[in-house]
Amino acid sequence: MKSLFIAGLGLLWCAQSFCGISDDKVHIRAQGSMIYCDVDFGFHFNTKAPTSLEVNGKKYQPTIKEEKSIAFNTSAPGTDVFRLHFYVCDDALTICEPHDLDLRVYDNRIMQIASYVTPTEKSDIKPANAVKPQTAIVPNENGFLENQFDAAIAIAKKDNKLLLVDFRAPWCPACLRLETETFNQKSFKTATNNFVKVSINVDLAENKTLVDRYSAKSIPTMLILSSDQTELYRSLDFKTAQLFAKEISKLRKSDLVSDQDLVKLAEHDQKAVWILAKRNSDAMKFKDALLWFHQLKSPTAQQRLMSAAAEVTLLGELDTSNPNDKTKIETYQNAIKDFPESFDSIVWRNELAQIIAEKNVKDANSAMTSPQDLANQNIQKINHMISQKTAMMKAFDNSFQGDFSGFEKAELLNQKIEALKFLNDAKAMTMTKTELSKNIHDRSLSTEKAGELLLAIAYLKACDQKTEVLDWYQKLIAKNPDSFVYYAKLANYENELKEYDKALAPAEKAVVLGPELAFRNLKLLAQIQKALSKNQDAMKTVNRALSMPDAKFEKNKKYADALTEMQKTLNK
Repeated sequence: MKSLFIAGLGLLWCAQSFCGISDDKVHIRAQGSMIYCDVDFGFHFNTKAPTSLEVNGKKYQPTIKEEKSIAFNTSAPGTDVFRLHFYVCDDALTICEPHDLDLRVYDNRIMQIASYVTPTEKSDIKPANAVKPQTAIVPNENGFLENQFDAAIAIAKKDNKLLLVDFRAPWCPACLRLETETFNQKSFKTATNNFVKVSINVDLAENKTLVDRYSAKSIPTMLILSSDQTELYRSLDFKTAQLFAKEISKLRKSDLVSDQDLVKLAEHDQKAVWILAKRNSDAMKFKDALLWFHQLKSPTAQQRLMSAAAEVTLLGELDTSNPNDKTKIETYQNAIKDFPESFDSIVWRNELAQIIAEKNVKDANSAMTSPQDLANQNIQKINHMISQKTAMMKAFDNSFQGDFSGFEKAELLNQKIEALKFLNDAKAMTMTKTELSKNIHDRSLSTEKAGELLLAIAYLKACDQKTEVLDWYQKLIAKNPDSFVYYAKLANYENELKEYDKALAPAEKAVVLGPELAFRNLKLLAQIQKALSKNQDAMKTVNRALSMPDAKFEKNKKYADALTEMQKTLNK
């Protein structure tokens, strides 16, 4: 047989058979005695579902059965008329449709006799995300059960143990640092030996209820739970194995208390008030946290700093658009005044400078601090911290801006770059970027420690090391070819550089490999397609994204709004 490519298999027969979403996504070609079936981008063959070539009731299995291609050898049946049977799913795992194609080899051609596509709702095979496969209860190399919360609860009840729950995501640098620098260390494993440990991917739809129940809005979030699923302790951010082991080992029974019991104790116990304030702040429930902070009778410096951080963050979330409302600015100013030597104040000065610059706020009754004044103050503080290591480490000790263990100087230089943007000092900017670049180059970076590497890449971006950033992303992809994470990060960066033609392929790959974040990756893909004037493809991508359940999630609102706006522009 001559090689022949047939497209649009479902279109001609749609009127006489069931029509599905995937009815025109499959393409067939013949080569010798082989029949090859391929599927469009955004769809795949279900390799776990029945697939066969059938002749007179006898079924022959495919010689190739992969997500993007299946193939059959027609020489064994010894006939030119046969039926192909397979299932096609979309990569978002919202549909899975069975196809039955009646074909005939005639005059060196493949002729389609009939095509039957059964829509998902009529199919006996459901999408992969609708049927949760049975998974062996086997912990990973660090002793964590992965996304098996119910199994972990059952073990905890049986063995009368507490649970240690790690809320994470595969794209989160701090989460990856925990996995490659903390969880695999002997000190951590020894300290957590008596816990049932479970890891929860916050992006999986099956885990959404858990994420919402425990308000795991900031990741990584580590919880200690009782076997009846009551929260007893909460910890945020990356911590070294030594620090985490010490934190866990120091916990006493009086530290492991439910919110309900803490509220009762808080009437006469200031420690309970502090735990409630911190726990609510760590859960990003800042209004509730501030209510408890205000009940502390003699707060320590650490407690006052955390209260200030909660108040600044809360006002930042509200993001008032009234340029005459000085509440947010005054809150920043008071926090900076109270904690001038903290790393938090470094971040706050830069944020306040940006707010004043954007809103062009002017106070008729007093001289408003200018963005330039704030930038100069920050540079002075940063230079002092860099020159005095003791001052630098003290500034980071009780910070609530995240953990920068091992990257303290890099982060200060990064903040200095942000401050210099307000001063129009090209020479100082170049010198600072060179210093930051050297700081990162002096490290022994490796794809084996992806979290540390991703953090380093962020700093390389800040100092314009484009070639090196792209090289590291390619190395991460080579190391993790089946992960959507690094394809998405590469596509995002190429998109930022406006290298849209280079961004397209990794963006498509990210959608295929990452169904749990397909909605956001589809938004990126649509942006790139639009930038390349592939408006028809962009419209299909936008429509596909907006038809997903994820489009209705509150956490995805800004993405859905952006897609809706893009849809309007593409319709013009």
